[in-house]
Amino acid sequence: MIALLVVPDYASHWYPLSAVAGVLRARGNRVVVATGRALAPLVAAGGHEHVELTLGSGSNRGVRPFGADSEIDAFFAATREGMIATLRYQAERRRHDLLWEPRAVAERLRRIVARLAPDTVLVDQLAFSATAALRGLRVPFFSFLPGHPCQLPARGQAFGYPELRPPAFAASAAALHSLRELCGEVSSEFTAAYNASTRALDPTAEPLADAFAAGGTLGTLVNYPSQIGTHAGRLPHASFLGSCIRLEDRDTRFAGPARRHTRPRAYVSLGTFLSARTDVLRRIVQALKTLTWDAVIATGATEPRTLGPVPSTWVVAEHLPQVAALEACDIVVSHGGNNTVTEALTAGLPVLTAPFSTDQFAGAEDLRRAGLGEVLDPSTAGTDAIAAGLTSLLDGDAAGRAAALGAELRRAPGARLAAGIVEAAAGMPS
Repeated sequence: MIALLVVPDYASHWYPLSAVAGVLRARGNRVVVATGRALAPLVAAGGHEHVELTLGSGSNRGVRPFGADSEIDAFFAATREGMIATLRYQAERRRHDLLWEPRAVAERLRRIVARLAPDTVLVDQLAFSATAALRGLRVPFFSFLPGHPCQLPARGQAFGYPELRPPAFAASAAALHSLRELCGEVSSEFTAAYNASTRALDPTAEPLADAFAAGGTLGTLVNYPSQIGTHAGRLPHASFLGSCIRLEDRDTRFAGPARRHTRPRAYVSLGTFLSARTDVLRRIVQALKTLTWDAVIATGATEPRTLGPVPSTWVVAEHLPQVAALEACDIVVSHGGNNTVTEALTAGLPVLTAPFSTDQFAGAEDLRRAGLGEVLDPSTAGTDAIAAGLTSLLDGDAAGRAAALGAELRRAPGARLAAGIVEAAAGMPS
């Protein structure tokens, strides 16, 4: 079987899909990955074929943020103002960013598909230029959602509006109403542009009511546990995979058997972009020092030296193998990015979340409601609040609940489930 995987040029999108690619390849399938140049080395490292397909103006290999400095600075400024300002900024950017050069993408995809004649196509749900092109070219495809299920809005909901959010992120009714109206306007504009792109290729194509809510023509695979929240019931036609975890070798920096250490060890990561919020990282570091815990910290866009002196037992680096690191830790402090959340839960760890943007608010609230985590506002939570949140999670029931869920997720790896679904659709024997 020839499997064509289409993914934006960002490591955070590739990581969970790479787990699916690895299973498909291990089963003897030919895996071809259409993405940009930044991910090409990661694709090759996995033993897969790469064909170049640019899906946006930005790219990132997972080490440091890349893009227009002015846009990045504006985004960080919005995060300092809070949830409403950040989501408004992102909604406005969505008017221009998500349907990138659809004609050029369609022509490139046409050539790729004609040359490869793939038996199955699996596309990142958020690669909208690609999904519009495939609809117009009448190429059946599965979509793969790497993020939280809220990114598939239900009828009456608007993409980007935080229907699910923690109580710590309160806002006035007027501010929420204004944000809801903006997200609705952007969704309508985006859907009109998406439908026009599809009809330019196929005038008979049925228009979508909401391009954000539409999954793949063959089905939608969601990188999220069905055990958390009520999303599986809301999206009955989607397949919830649990978690798609990439394989990583053990790292000598986490020497010794997993979790055999004398003090609690926290894994800290704010992701590739939000790790630039050095002020938040510094408060987390101070809280861990106050607790006299050990730590494994991926500083990302923050230079490690800017965090000041740390205990010799800590592991601090710009980039760390996250899956391997989680196996050596007891608890996670995170921005609530879906990769970190699903990987932490698969490792059986509770999560203290400090969400900044997009679907992170929904993921944080899911963890809170499920008793698997606690939530803090990253812009206002002080050192004492962070320390209290960490202590509460390890001293309470969250650690036991997370361990039980982790064992369940490890018994049914999401990447194997995804591979089986796409193989079955292509007529491959089980």
